Amino acid sequence: MNVENERRQWAANLGWAIAGALLSGPAASRNPVQTKPAWNKAALPEADELVHLLNRCTYGITPESMAEAESMGYEAWVDWQLEPELIDDSETDAAVDEQFPLINADLDAMIDAYGENEFSGVSQIIGATLYRMTYSRRQLFERIVEFWNDHFNVYLFDGPVRMLKLWEDREVMRKHALGRFGDLLLADARSPAMLYYLDNFSNTVEGPNENYARELMELHTLGVDGGYTETDVLEAARCFTGWTVDTRNEDAFSFVSSRHDYDEKVVLGVTYPAGQGIEDGEQLLAYLAASETTARFVCRKICVRFVSDNPPESLVETLVQTWLDTDGDLRQIFRALFLSDEFKSSQGQKFKRPLNLMVSMLRASQAWVLTSLTGMGLNRHALITYLNRLGQNLFTWTTPDGFPDTQSAWDGSAALVSRWNMAFELAESAMSQYARINPFDLAGEANTPGELADRLIYQLLYRELSASDRKRVVDLIGEGRPENARLPTSMIIDKTREATAFLLASPWFQTY
Repeated sequence: MNVENERRQWAANLGWAIAGALLSGPAASRNPVQTKPAWNKAALPEADELVHLLNRCTYGITPESMAEAESMGYEAWVDWQLEPELIDDSETDAAVDEQFPLINADLDAMIDAYGENEFSGVSQIIGATLYRMTYSRRQLFERIVEFWNDHFNVYLFDGPVRMLKLWEDREVMRKHALGRFGDLLLADARSPAMLYYLDNFSNTVEGPNENYARELMELHTLGVDGGYTETDVLEAARCFTGWTVDTRNEDAFSFVSSRHDYDEKVVLGVTYPAGQGIEDGEQLLAYLAASETTARFVCRKICVRFVSDNPPESLVETLVQTWLDTDGDLRQIFRALFLSDEFKSSQGQKFKRPLNLMVSMLRASQAWVLTSLTGMGLNRHALITYLNRLGQNLFTWTTPDGFPDTQSAWDGSAALVSRWNMAFELAESAMSQYARINPFDLAGEANTPGELADRLIYQLLYRELSASDRKRVVDLIGEGRPENARLPTSMIIDKTREATAFLLASPWFQTY
């Protein structure tokens, strides 16, 4: 059986059912299949509680992360990860400093670099983010930072955002990711990247600009059905007149009093008296952050990201109450989420977005991710190429709503072909200039079809398969041999690669 037919047969066996799909690299992209795939979710086995936790709260389970979780226990691991400032991640920090020096540079250095090359910050922010996702011990923190970068989305290639995003990621998203939502909202409103992206930097009394005010209520706080009117949007825009970018200041923010509208404003029934200055915007942000409507909108988004495309109302309400009781303490909200029964019972209800899929493949297969053919590290340019192919390169969603979270946005037939191809290319060394797996490490001492199947299933999925599904893996490896038959070394290497590819491409790995 040739490779193309073998892959098609394996896909059919696992219930992916894409008529005519050819998983053969360029040929697939030239002739993408238009039929929507059918998912065999019934094939997903129940995972251990810790496996489920790590699948959702990290970018892929590694032997080290599993050992840490097992030694701590479920609740202690959650608490540990929710205090990232106490986690020793010095190796990752040092590597980021060395490979991506602009990430922790001061604003003046960033601006100077932008003046020399306006794209100098682009590969650094993408590369540093990918590096942290792949190697950081603060895995849950990275997942939460990603969520806020989507919630407060800015398009990286929008003029000076190419550099200002570096400052925003560090000083807004990372600094406030587990603080109070009100502080995060205020910091984001003052962020030079957000001020530029949504045009609030040009919002003046002579010409109010409504872009930021509209997205503030529709996307950042109340939600599109949050009860505000067009008049509220215009009045809110007047509250933020005079808020602008000034890179001469330490935080690149400035309030220019001569541009502010000092007349009375009424937003959502609240009056902001005449004569106030920057307080208009600050008070409006505080009001929105304390709103139960905001709490419900944001908590639902958190549940969609971490629990289910259709999260249970009981969990949303639990998080809303935690928000109201703690004044929007995000650390406590996330803790309530991950310790909830609804979270623990949500296995198999999420589909990995492309970014999560790619990084989890690298972590699960323990791939070496290369800076060059001979050097260790992260080849960000190569991985960016794959993210572009999969449709989710970091910070490149053009509209303010951020990358979509639900499965329907990512499970089209052509998209699945690209996802499958990446799994095969990684496992079969077609990605050798980007990343390599070591089949000897993956196989270990296993030398029969049964031993090799069990080892790979556990190392890549951390769960058992049903007897019939396990047999499919054994049969793939053994090619008709008994499951206890000793395999030659060359066959072990080839079948380790092949079975790794199939497991990474399977719904067992891509749905979690």
